[in-house]
Amino acid sequence: TGYYELGNSEFFLRRGAGQSGRYSKLGRNLNQDAEHGISRNTNNSISRTGSKSVEIRAKPFYSATSGIIMMTRGFNPLSGDFNYTNVRTFGTAISLRQWRFPELNLFERGRRNWEWRDALTFSQSDYL
Repeated sequence: TGYYELGNSEFFLRRGAGQSGRYSKLGRNLNQDAEHGISRNTNNSISRTGSKSVEIRAKPFYSATSGIIMMTRGFNPLSGDFNYTNVRTFGTAISLRQWRFPELNLFERGRRNWEWRDALTFSQSDYL
């Protein structure tokens, strides 16, 4: 399970908000404070994982396969047979001022590039 929470006030960043996940910046936009979390991330393998990145995406409709990346946050690799519980990250997200379906995406850094691992799509639209 997971959640997201967006701030009530908006602000403009001339250089874009710094991000710690797959992307270092998301561009010059209207921004808002944001938080997201996942209840558990488990590595069932005996091998260490790559670095992780969790993203908040805004999808135009519920079953859409792509959307606007609003925020991305990274966290450290997991050792074999280990898990993170109650992961919470805070940062700055793009403010879209549109009704969209939010989704949390989990990526892992592979040998050559980032690989998608899992997603949690919220079934109700929200004003993002």
